Amino acid sequence: AHDEEGELADVFGNMPIVTGIQKALPTPYKKKKQPANKGNSKKKKVGRKSSASVASTPGKEEEEEFDSRTLRRKYKILSGEEAYLWDDSADDTADLKIIAYASELEPSDLPIGATRKKSE
Repeated sequence: AHDEEGELADVFGNMPIVTGIQKALPTPYKKKKQPANKGNSKKKKVGRKSSASVASTPGKEEEEEFDSRTLRRKYKILSGEEAYLWDDSADDTADLKIIAYASELEPSDLPIGATRKKSE
């Protein structure tokens, strides 16, 4: 396979030789057409406004209240602080308080674990 003689022939042995490299052609693709810009179109997109667009509008600094009526028609929604959870150890459902609303929380001071130096 090699034209080498002597020690190099022993080192190379029957190792294959790279005789050329073939590069694949780029994948063909269709060019995307740019949509026609209709500036005077009277159709407006209907959808929920993003919070960024509401905040950037002058005079409208408050977010709109979310209307949950459509979700409540489709799903069973609980409004309390307890929820049904699956308890694997008991193989049954359990009611646990896992939801906490910020408006109903009471602040508390954190316990001091160690004395601090003046520089801290």
